[in-house]
Amino acid sequence: MSDYGKSVALNYSNQQFLANSSGSIASNVSITNGSTAATLASIPAGLVHATTYKIVATGIPGGTTFNFKNSTAITLSQAATATNGTAASNISPA
Repeated sequence: MSDYGKSVALNYSNQQFLANSSGSIASNVSITNGSTAATLASIPAGLVHATTYKIVATGIPGGTTFNFKNSTAITLSQAATATNGTAASNISPA
């Protein structure tokens, strides 16, 4: 896909996300200190497959993102700095 096509697709997915949310989605996430593997408690409504999102939570470094693949299992772009089975997170378009 061309860079223009990627830009259009990203813009569309962000519009879909924002149309289905208030700008960010709250979701609990299970994280382990030192690991990039994380698990969402459930798949939040509004997330679009193959789209990159920012995730903010205690124990997740600032600026961390993940690429959503229609699964509760996600891979963080940076390793978690704490272990928490139910970290409250906010997810928003990257």
